[in-house]
Amino acid sequence: MTRPIAPPFARALMLSAFVLSSVLTAQAQAGLGGDWVYAGGSAEQAQRERALDQAAQGFPGPFRAQARRRLEQQFTPAPSLDIAVRGDRVELRGARGTLALTVGGPATTVAGPNGRGEAQATREGGHLVITLRGERGTRKTTYRLASGGERLVLAIEVRGQRRETPLRYEATYRRR
Repeated sequence: MTRPIAPPFARALMLSAFVLSSVLTAQAQAGLGGDWVYAGGSAEQAQRERALDQAAQGFPGPFRAQARRRLEQQFTPAPSLDIAVRGDRVELRGARGTLALTVGGPATTVAGPNGRGEAQATREGGHLVITLRGERGTRKTTYRLASGGERLVLAIEVRGQRRETPLRYEATYRRR
């Protein structure tokens, strides 16, 4: 006669914890849905400026100013975001176009102004994470709700082939 691995009460408790965790994660992800407008304050903008300045220091002197301008263009937060969530399907619309992904699904091939790459959506610690991988580097954006769901904080980390340290900054949005 085989014995259960865990007593029935323990199994029920583990199953309840799993279901509750899945429901809370789905609710948090669904809470991302809506129209968002950039609301970063001066401290946040100063942090991003310092990160861009530090990244530009990695370029040779004659090219540093041009590199800094390109970094500014690439890493200025979009003025607004529209996020739609349907189950595990997430669609993000912003100034640079639309990206539709399945959370936990396979990577999707995408094309942008800097070439082709792959985009993938996952969950980490209950937060939505979108990772873009290209020939020249990786951009990881973690979407986290704040202020009771009225603010959305994007933690952005960019790792490049030529960068020793990643470029990190945050962008805060408020519901429209």
